[in-house]
Amino acid sequence: MSHQLWIPGDACGFPERPDMPHYSLQFEDDDLGQPKRLEFTSENPATALSLLETEGVRRSVKLWEGNRLLGRLMRDRQGVWHLDEEPLHLS
Repeated sequence: MSHQLWIPGDACGFPERPDMPHYSLQFEDDDLGQPKRLEFTSENPATALSLLETEGVRRSVKLWEGNRLLGRLMRDRQGVWHLDEEPLHLS
């Protein structure tokens, strides 16, 4: 079973504006947790880190801005999140 949660910008500590980008965190079904999707608006994607505070070590998550994959985040054993960025495809 997959879960989805919408987090408005004002819940992330800043007033939400209509021009703010829409982001989502997509968790796969793995041995470390259930599949789920967190959606939020923010001035920048760094807000994702505060939403990931309760996730466990070695949990992997995809970070999206709209329908564009920004990269994959994974927490190491020291609690530090690492970002594997998607390469830019310039037209």
